[in-house]
Amino acid sequence: ARYVVLSPGKASYETELDGKAHQLPAGSHAIVPVDEEAAGHLGQLVDRLRWLSPDTEAAVLNILRRPSLDMRLSRIERTVFGKTTDEALAGGMLARLKENLPLATFAMTLLLWILVSINSMLLLGRPSKTNAAEQSTHTETTQTTDAKTDSATGTARSSAQDPLPIVEAAKPLLEQLYAKKENGAWKPFYKTHFSAVPSATPSDDQIGHLFQDPAFLWGLVKLQAMALGADSKDPAFIQKKDDKAAIKRALQSLGNEKILSRSSVFARLTSMLEGKPSAPDFSPVPFTTDKDEVFTDRDLADGLPALAEFLEHAP
Repeated sequence: ARYVVLSPGKASYETELDGKAHQLPAGSHAIVPVDEEAAGHLGQLVDRLRWLSPDTEAAVLNILRRPSLDMRLSRIERTVFGKTTDEALAGGMLARLKENLPLATFAMTLLLWILVSINSMLLLGRPSKTNAAEQSTHTETTQTTDAKTDSATGTARSSAQDPLPIVEAAKPLLEQLYAKKENGAWKPFYKTHFSAVPSATPSDDQIGHLFQDPAFLWGLVKLQAMALGADSKDPAFIQKKDDKAAIKRALQSLGNEKILSRSSVFARLTSMLEGKPSAPDFSPVPFTTDKDEVFTDRDLADGLPALAEFLEHAP
């Protein structure tokens, strides 16, 4: 499972829950899902916010931690002043009512106010499964020890890591792709899948839009298959954007072991295409050994450098 880190002045990023103590930058906060289902919803929410500017994304995600923030402020106010601002305002209102209303009317007003308050607390306290990843199913943490990054396995993420993993990881790959634009052997494949790449150095926003383009995503699926040595001679594989039968034939030429070795790349790309947190059924090709396993942008970002290296050495 992963949790989301919110830091001032930059976009959110996901970090692996690996049982170790983590250090967060000063002023940062963590949104921690309570179970795998909540983690899936939270991952989907963060992925959908990627196309927003970092400040807007941060504003939306900060809404999720407001209940705990308000609770801490109320605790401070009660310690320093003996009551919270809301309690003080309510007390002042009751005092004015008592002065200006007959006793019976004041008593009825007070009773009504108490009943409305109890009803509000009961409604706010009811759990909502639909919003599991967006309400109080998250625990806010501020830790004090460093998270060590294991780039090979991705089991832990450093707080200093780039908050937009796909964007940064995709830049070397897109540079290599653009270099193949006029290459005779690669030109048909490039035209089918990567003609939307605007330049060798696209902006962050342009990269974000590319990862919403089905033709581009299918191209990466095929590129990963080719990097593993798949049979790519079928014209349909090269010239048709989403011919699933041709893609399956190419993948089957690899064997399940090779496919599962790049499970996170295949699973995340196809889950993005389907708009789901887990990989869709692509039988008889297995993208993962657990059909409910959730893959994130970080999983995909970890696999993109190998694709850039493959293109760099490809004829």
